[in-house]
Amino acid sequence: MYNIEDIETYNISFERSVVENDMIMDSYSGNLFSNNEFVFVDISSPIKQNFIIRDNNTILFYPEENKAITLKSNTISILPFFYTLKAFSVEDFGLSEKGYILDSTHFFSDEKTITSYWTPPKELQENIYKLELLIEQNNIVDVKYLNKDGVLVSSIQFLKIKEYNKILLPSEIIFTGKNSIGGLITETIIFNKIIINAPLPKEVIEFKLPDNIEIEEVEW
Repeated sequence: MYNIEDIETYNISFERSVVENDMIMDSYSGNLFSNNEFVFVDISSPIKQNFIIRDNNTILFYPEENKAITLKSNTISILPFFYTLKAFSVEDFGLSEKGYILDSTHFFSDEKTITSYWTPPKELQENIYKLELLIEQNNIVDVKYLNKDGVLVSSIQFLKIKEYNKILLPSEIIFTGKNSIGGLITETIIFNKIIINAPLPKEVIEFKLPDNIEIEEVEW
């Protein structure tokens, strides 16, 4: 099997939906292309839209309206679900790099299941006191964020893990959390296609905004 360091390009077809208190609040589908320089997202439904992400700049392009919005941020922009997909391939989910400290590790009797407990950096401890990482057969299957009372704040589930060009990745990710009044929010990402380390389409690599387009700049 390969590691995340071996991944140079992603070509992903996906569907995303957000359900709040049993009501669908948002949904869209499209394709995501990425290499070491950029992330390009082509949303095909319900409206035509493109995201182009390079470092801390994000461009939202609406081709049917011939309009674009440039978002500038002090931090690197990245789609949360794509970051989570990439973190799945990192042994500790990227926690050490983000300043989390490993507290303890519990091995189950089957010797194939491991739970590890992590303490987040101080700047995150107001909302997250502990993180619980569940690994089965060397794959991360569940991430739980707990508050000081041990109550679940949010979670991430990795489902239907498959091999893509010798790299194991989930075909579905489910994020669960709560809104401001305690209602349940579930975000589901389904990956219908994942192609690893294949050349990206020429139209993606050479994409440019039209010359006669209206561009709005926003600090984010």
